[in-house]
Amino acid sequence: MSLRSLLRAACFVAVVALLAGFTWASFQPKVRYNVPSDDFGKRMSCLYHLIYEWEGDAQVLVFGTSRTGAAISAPILAGRATAASGAPVVVAKMSLAGANPGLSYQIFQEYLTQHAAPDLVIFEAEQVRTSPSVVPYVNRFFTITATPDLYLDVAAGPAIQPLPQRIADALRLLIDHYDKSLSKALSPLYGFSLTETTCTKSTVSKAPLANADFLEKLDPAAEDYEEKLKTKAMAVLERAAETAEKKARRAVKKGIRTTAQKQGLLDESFAAHSETWETEPVWDWHYTTPAAERYFDYYRRFVDWAAANDGKVVFLRFPSYLEPPSTAAQRQAFEAQAGAPVLVPDVALLRELYPLYRDSDHMNQAAWATLADWIVGELRDRSMLPGQ
Repeated sequence: MSLRSLLRAACFVAVVALLAGFTWASFQPKVRYNVPSDDFGKRMSCLYHLIYEWEGDAQVLVFGTSRTGAAISAPILAGRATAASGAPVVVAKMSLAGANPGLSYQIFQEYLTQHAAPDLVIFEAEQVRTSPSVVPYVNRFFTITATPDLYLDVAAGPAIQPLPQRIADALRLLIDHYDKSLSKALSPLYGFSLTETTCTKSTVSKAPLANADFLEKLDPAAEDYEEKLKTKAMAVLERAAETAEKKARRAVKKGIRTTAQKQGLLDESFAAHSETWETEPVWDWHYTTPAAERYFDYYRRFVDWAAANDGKVVFLRFPSYLEPPSTAAQRQAFEAQAGAPVLVPDVALLRELYPLYRDSDHMNQAAWATLADWIVGELRDRSMLPGQ
């Protein structure tokens, strides 16, 4: 073999090795969760911390989009659940703006590799688009956050488009993955920017067993060891809930209501329907469309996980601002398709919540306590509350 041939072979091997190494590195968790340091980037780095660095375990995991992120306070929900069950309940909020069920399911699977399985998963029943998108993701950082398994899911189905088109979609996502990964390597905009305290303050109710100073003072052999742990846990969760509720009360005093009241940005048509929304025609949930099959494919994976691991799953739907009340038939159809209960606010609760929306899709912090009380009550009535 000539020297030129050897050099060609060596160059080819070097290029393949470089591409393989870059591919491997680009799919490592600390790289995938590293996105530009805006608010979204902070949330991604927070999720990385909760999955790979946080030493606690949660009894309740909450997944969803920004609707979930805005409406649920982990400390308040944990405090209410703890009080109702009589046992410490730790809640971790794993929501992500623009997330879809596939990305949420991936985050859940990653969490399970590092932590004990939760007793309960609360998953937002997301608003389904009326028509299938060419590429089934909403989040703009899907391509750099997704694992290879999620790319395979895109190519494999469900069969909304022909197989060649689904494969082309997956390849297009992969090209975007390489493009963004290369940008990460060259851009100073990327980098983890959150401390552990900043992340867990609003995202997870503090895990009592992570308090090393307190544990050092306890004798594991003492008869009252477990009782002291429980007492400490209740106190920690109580303080976290009190702090969050003070923040919510301040929001009420300041008159934080909807975006229409605050900034005048809500659609004027909402105001025209503020007195008649209860009797207007029910909105179509679009759960029977082809696009919805992608959602329910992942919903059922959560349900299948629960069935195989003695866990529980409940879905939670946040209506849009002034959306008319849902019907029993809608809820029953969803539950039959997903295989698990769905919680939807009734008319009385909607009357309380709608004045607390900050825009057409999101509630503000003034709704935290009201929503937490309702969720815990629904879970207790269905015997789904951890520790119950």
